[in-house]
Amino acid sequence: VEAVLLRLPPAGKDAANAENKGLSGYSTTCMVEFAGRAVHQIHHGEAVKDDQESASPSKGVDYSADANMDDKEDYYQILGLQKLRFRATPDQIKKAYRQCVLKYHPDKIAQQQEGSPKKSVESDAENEDKEKVEAEDLSDINKKAKEIIERLIGQGKSDVQICKNYQIQEMIEEKRDGLDNLEEKVARLRRVLEGRSGAETEADQAFKALSHAMSVLSDVQKRRAYDSKDAGADIDDSLPSDKPPKDLSDFVGIWGPVFERNARWSIKPLPPMTEGSIDEVLDFYDAWFNMESWRDFTLDIEDAHDPEEAQCREEKRWMERENKKQAEKLKKNENNRINRMVETAHKHDPRIIAYKEELKNKKKAAKNAKYAGKQEAEEAARKKAEEEAAAKKKQEEEDAERRKGEKALKEAAKRGVRMARKAFREVFEGHGVQDMSRVLEICEGCAVAGEGVFTADDLNGFAARLEGLSLDDAVAVSDEVYATLCERKGSEMKPKKEAPAAPAPPPVAASDTVKKEKDRKWSRDEVDQLHKALIKYPAGTGSRWDKIAEFIVSRSPQECQRKCAELKNNFAADAAGMTVDPKLEFERTKAEAAKGHGARSGTGKKVSGTSVNTVREEGRDAAAALEATKLETDAATADPKEWSLEQQSALEAAMAEFKGADLDPKERFKKIAERVPGKTDKECIKRVKEIKALLQQK
Repeated sequence: VEAVLLRLPPAGKDAANAENKGLSGYSTTCMVEFAGRAVHQIHHGEAVKDDQESASPSKGVDYSADANMDDKEDYYQILGLQKLRFRATPDQIKKAYRQCVLKYHPDKIAQQQEGSPKKSVESDAENEDKEKVEAEDLSDINKKAKEIIERLIGQGKSDVQICKNYQIQEMIEEKRDGLDNLEEKVARLRRVLEGRSGAETEADQAFKALSHAMSVLSDVQKRRAYDSKDAGADIDDSLPSDKPPKDLSDFVGIWGPVFERNARWSIKPLPPMTEGSIDEVLDFYDAWFNMESWRDFTLDIEDAHDPEEAQCREEKRWMERENKKQAEKLKKNENNRINRMVETAHKHDPRIIAYKEELKNKKKAAKNAKYAGKQEAEEAARKKAEEEAAAKKKQEEEDAERRKGEKALKEAAKRGVRMARKAFREVFEGHGVQDMSRVLEICEGCAVAGEGVFTADDLNGFAARLEGLSLDDAVAVSDEVYATLCERKGSEMKPKKEAPAAPAPPPVAASDTVKKEKDRKWSRDEVDQLHKALIKYPAGTGSRWDKIAEFIVSRSPQECQRKCAELKNNFAADAAGMTVDPKLEFERTKAEAAKGHGARSGTGKKVSGTSVNTVREEGRDAAAALEATKLETDAATADPKEWSLEQQSALEAAMAEFKGADLDPKERFKKIAERVPGKTDKECIKRVKEIKALLQQK
C-alpha cells in the first residue's frame, strides 16, 4: 500500500467551523493512504467478492451430495470427487472435505438425531455394549503375549502389524498356549483397552474413512502413489500394435487416445496429438521424448516391507532400501514403456516419414551438388595440370633442342679448332721444323671463342699466310704469332732453341711416318675426343676406328687404335704417382677379375660380332682412357720424387718376384730397389705404404 505525506497550512484565526475544529495554528503533517478496492466498491455501492471463490470454477458445487461410503478404498468417491479423480485440484479436495465433514461428522449426526425416538434406544444399546466389554474374559490370552500386545497397541500398531510382530511369531513357533485365533484375541484386547464394543457405529467408520482419504489425497507423494494404482481411474498401459497406419487420420485416431491417457503421468503439461504443421509435430515429439513421469509404484510392490514393523532403526532402513529398489525397477519398466510408445508412434507417423524423406532428398541433392562441384574442380585442376605438363614438356623439348643445337655448334667450333690446329701444325711439320714447342703452344692457345687467345679463324688465317712461304719466313710468322700470344696471355716469351739450318727433308718412308706418328704425344684435348669417340662408337660398330679418327680429326685410325691399346695395357691409376680415382680403380679391378675368372655376360651371345664382355670391356676402356692419359701427361712434368709408369711397373714386378722369398724385410726391399731404376729401398717402402693406405680407404 502506497502512502503520501501532506503538509496542511494553518487554519485561520476566525475559522471556527466544524471542519477546522481541532486544528492548531501550526502547519500539520499527515499521512494519506490510497483506499483499497473494498472502500472503492462500498463508495460505489458494489458488493465485495471473494477472489478465490469467484475465480474457482467449483463455486456452488456440493461435493458431499456425490459422496459415497460403500467403497472405503475409493478415496475420491468418499469425498464426492469420483468424476474428477486425478484431475481434482488441491482446493477442490479441501472444499469437498469440508462439505463431507459437515455431513459425516459424528457430532453433526448426533445433533441431527436429537429428539428422535431412536436416540434413547441407541443409548441403551451403548450402555449394554460397555457392560459387555467390561465383562469380556481375557484369561484365555497368553500372559506374556498379552503384555506385548498391550505395548504395541499403546504404540499405535494395527492388528495386522501386531500379528506379524517377530516376538509374537516366535511364541507361535514355540507353540505356546493361548495364541490360537490370534486376530480375534488382539481385537478383543483392543476393545477392552479402548473401552468400546465390538462394532463401531456407521458414523464413526464413515468419519474415519473420510479422514484417511483426506490424509492421503492432501499429501503429494501419497496421492501420486494412490493415483498410480487408482482402480477407478481405468488405468490402461496397453500400446497399439507395431504396424503402419493407413493414412494420417487413421494414425491420429489410433495413437491420439494413447498419448492422451498417458499424458496424465507427466510432471509438465504435454501438447496433444493433432494434424498440425510439421513444426508442431516436431515440438510434440520433442516434448514427449523429454517427458518426466511422476508415477509412483510404491503401492504396486509385491511383498513390500512395512517399515513400521521394524524393531530397530537398521531394520527399518533396510526395509526402505528394499522397497526403493523394487519401486525403481517398476519405474524403469514404466519409462521403457513410455519410450517405446513414443518411438513406435514416431516411426509410423506419416508426417515424420515425409519429413525424413524430404531431409534425405535435400541431403542427397546437397551431396550431389558438392560432388559435382568437387568433380568440376578436380576436372579443372586436371586440365590445368595437363596444360602445365604439356607446356613444361614443350619447354623442355625446346630447351633440349636448343641445347642440342648449341652443343652441335660447340662441337662444330671445337672441330674447327682441331682442324685449324692440325693445318697450322702440318705447315711447320712439312717444312721439317725441329723446335715445335712454340707451334704447339700456339695451337694450345687456339680454342672456341671466349675460351682461348686465338680462335679457329685466327689460326686458319695464320695458316693461310704460311702457304708458299719458305722455312725462314714461316718461322718468322710463327714468332710473330707467338709474341702476340704471350702479349695477350701476359706471359714472358720462352727463349728459342738455336738449331742449324737443315737441308730440305728427304722423302719420308712409310715406316718413318708410322714411327713419327707413334712418337707424337697426345694432348689432353685429343684424349678427351678419344674418350667421347669410344663411347659414341662402341665395339662392334662398322669401320669403328675410321669413324673415331674422323671424330678426332688430328689422329689416324692406327694412332687411335694404338693409343687405346696402350691405355688398356697400362691402366693403373697410381702408376704416375697421382691421386687415385676410386671409381676408375674399381672398374679396372672388376675388369681384371672378370678376365681372370673367364666371366661371361648372360648366355655369352655375340653382339654385332663381339661378345657382351667385349662390349663392356671397350666401354670401360673408353672411361679409363681419359684418366689414364691425363695421369701419363702429368707424369711427364711431375716432380722427380714422384713415380713414373716405368718405375711403378718395375716395383710391381719386383714385389711379385720377391713375394715368397725367405729374406729379412730390409734385405728384401734392397733387392726390390735394385730392380726399380732411380729409387732407393726407403722410397720403395714408402710407396708400398701409400698404396696400402689407398686400398684401405676403398
